[in-house]
Amino acid sequence: MATDDKNRWPEIIGAFLINFGAIEMLLLQWIRKFSTDSIVCDIAIDLPLNKRLALVCQLLKRSDLSEERKKRALELWGDVAKISDTRNIIAHSPFVTHQNQNGFIDVKKLKGIKDGEPVPITPLTLTEIASAGGRLSKIFQELAKPF
Repeated sequence: MATDDKNRWPEIIGAFLINFGAIEMLLLQWIRKFSTDSIVCDIAIDLPLNKRLALVCQLLKRSDLSEERKKRALELWGDVAKISDTRNIIAHSPFVTHQNQNGFIDVKKLKGIKDGEPVPITPLTLTEIASAGGRLSKIFQELAKPF
């Protein structure tokens, strides 16, 4: 790995996580906006991300948004759900460099691995992470528009 690349990992991962944090706050705002009971918002805070995404989609389907706006919001929150796989790997897995391969050890893929067996590395490139972070920024800008 080139020295320049080594220096960019913290910057790119940091930007990605900051963008995802903004999306998570926006998600709670959407849940607050479309829920009919304030207790739902309090409960949502304790839910894992995938459950909060499912909740906002359920609330959207019942909302009085136009069908066009509802459809677009569901698409965007679906994109966030897909990008959340990358977020989970980054947030919960150690970053490694091994034999010119950069990536993360996805802890969930360690089930059943015996001593001495190779540890699977989930490759994620700087470009992939930067692209996902950029997509999050665009999603945020669109979802943050007034209702």
